[in-house]
Amino acid sequence: MTIHDQFAKSLLSEFLEPYGRAVTNLEVSNEPRFVDLYFEPTQVTGYAHASERASGDLSHPRELGLLGQMARISCLIEPFRNPVDEKSIQSCLLKALMIRAKQQRQGSQTDPYLWILTPTASERILALFGAVGEQGMYHLPAGLNAAIVVIHQLPRTRETLWIRLLGREGFQKRAIEEVIGLPTGDPSRRRVLELLGNWKIMLDEKTEAEREEERELMMNLSPAYLKWKEETLNEGKQEGIQLGKQEGIQIGEQRGKLSAVPILAELGLSVSEIAQRLNLTPEQVTQTLDP
Repeated sequence: MTIHDQFAKSLLSEFLEPYGRAVTNLEVSNEPRFVDLYFEPTQVTGYAHASERASGDLSHPRELGLLGQMARISCLIEPFRNPVDEKSIQSCLLKALMIRAKQQRQGSQTDPYLWILTPTASERILALFGAVGEQGMYHLPAGLNAAIVVIHQLPRTRETLWIRLLGREGFQKRAIEEVIGLPTGDPSRRRVLELLGNWKIMLDEKTEAEREEERELMMNLSPAYLKWKEETLNEGKQEGIQLGKQEGIQIGEQRGKLSAVPILAELGLSVSEIAQRLNLTPEQVTQTLDP
């Protein structure tokens, strides 16, 4: 699993979990096939095709914008870091068909919609799969119940912000700047800054060669990481002042370290390795992983 895969799954599931069941790495069959994210909303408004989704009749959490519209019914989300190619789209469609067939055998009436997220897509690729649309949203023929979202073509609005964070280079940089510029009291801002900060921490754990490959990404993430760290430290200072203590800054630093523990664990680091890298005790790491 790449760092981009981990971040994309964390970002999408973080926003969607309050509204339903979000499953990452859903196994499709006995073969090694997995869907990046499967989402099933808590309240499903019956069986819906692409035309019904486009009509706007289905309810969805408004604060999620485009992501909320995508998740109005059960769906599969496959984000790609690099421009999606023909074989990758075919693989996504195959996995979606296998999941639908399995659910139909189990008597389910749901028909999960497939969303393929890609930074860019050539006109040839879109035409090859009969994808039709505009402003980054291209729906495949109705029988496939799928769409390709071309992230770099999406309009720069708050509605598309959370999806645009999964773009690349300058496009992603602008989206991160928009997150930093949101009001400090915005709960989504804090959650996303923490995710971006942890993404930067994961990159820092890579080898020098791997970090060089992701140099542009690290530069994009640095402002978000610094802002998250600054605000976490400030919160710690304020808490320390309110408690009448001088250890406020240590409280903030501790919070930042503890929030990185689950991320490093998912990368395969042991308790002792995490403790050493973050200057924590093994007991603190264990308590964070198993509260």
